[in-house]
Amino acid sequence: MSNYIVRALKFTCVADTGPDWGGTDDPYWIFTALDPGAQQTKTMRSRVFAEVPPGGTRLFPPDSVVWPKQGDIDGAPGPIALSVQLWEEDQGNAEATRKTTEHALSAVGYLPQITDWAAQVASVVGLAVVGAVEDEVMGARTFLFERFRLGKLLKNPGDSYVERFLFGGNTGDLLFEVAGVPDYELFLQVERVT
Repeated sequence: MSNYIVRALKFTCVADTGPDWGGTDDPYWIFTALDPGAQQTKTMRSRVFAEVPPGGTRLFPPDSVVWPKQGDIDGAPGPIALSVQLWEEDQGNAEATRKTTEHALSAVGYLPQITDWAAQVASVVGLAVVGAVEDEVMGARTFLFERFRLGKLLKNPGDSYVERFLFGGNTGDLLFEVAGVPDYELFLQVERVT
């Protein structure tokens, strides 16, 4: 059986949310991973990246594994399900946002069909998490990488690829357009470890 991990590599601010107190965004990322082998979710967050201007790129710390769980080097068999939210630190607290997200998404629980989990998580993020947090959501996406696709792209242990995702506007899980239409690019690396 093949095991995989997903790392957060970097992100780029293409366009920020517009004028605010500091003139630039102070973004952070929330990652909720479903590990189908352990039948559980894990929610982690990045640090707050202060004052990211349009055109600015920031790197995540080396080896920022976000699936199946933070710091995992052994990986887990696919499929891969990962919910990612991009937040602007305003009046809230990044750790409080992580805890709210963890609580809301753990209530979804483990569903036998991973596609059902991904659909449920998308609606929970868009309806429950966003309204319960004081910070401003700038984008949310739920990703599902099926075993077939992983097997086709990653034939041998050590193989990896990087995928770019757009966050902002009305992309992804949000049923509304985010004010100021921020646009960010997130780069994730998917690697086969065994």
